[in-house]
Amino acid sequence: MEAVLTEKKKMMNSAVDHLLLLHRTFRSNRHREKMSKVVKAKQKKQMQISKHSQHKKLETE
Repeated sequence: MEAVLTEKKKMMNSAVDHLLLLHRTFRSNRHREKMSKVVKAKQKKQMQISKHSQHKKLETE
């Protein structure tokens, strides 16, 4: 009887661990996606700034 209880506990713990793991990876993936979006937006802005400054240089020459 004791063995059955410990086996059930193990199963419950592994299920909980699995859920936690899923949640954690899901959250970190979302976070990573969000960060990559931010980085891409910054890069895009930087490109626009550099294009703008090059255009200004051409105008002044």
